[in-house]
Amino acid sequence: MKYLSAYALAWLSGKTSPTVKDLEAIISAIGGSFDKQLAETVVESLQERDLSQVIRAGFPKLQVGGGSVSVSASAAPAADTKADDAKKDEKKDEKKDEEADFDGALDMFGGDDY
Repeated sequence: MKYLSAYALAWLSGKTSPTVKDLEAIISAIGGSFDKQLAETVVESLQERDLSQVIRAGFPKLQVGGGSVSVSASAAPAADTKADDAKKDEKKDEKKDEEADFDGALDMFGGDDY
C-alpha cells in the first residue's frame, strides 16, 4: 500500500510517470523500509496508465457502507455469563490495587480530589 501511495504522491506532484527512484525518495523520506522489487512491480503495472482513470475505475469496488453484512446472534450459555462476571470483578480489583500503588502521588496537585 505504501508503494501505491508513494506512486500517487509522485504523480500528484506532477510526475506523469514516476520511477522507482521517486518511490524510494518518498518512502525513505518518512523513514520507511524500501523493497526495490515491490516498487518495480508497482511502477511496471501503472506505467503508461493515467492514474486518475485507474482510481476512477476502482471506486465502484470500494462500496463504503453499500454492502450487506449478516450478523448472527446466538444465545450464550449461562456458564459464559458467570465467567464474564468473574472477569469483571477481577478487573475492578486490579484497578483498586493500581490506585493503591499511587498512594499519595496524586497529592502533588493539591489533594486527593481527582
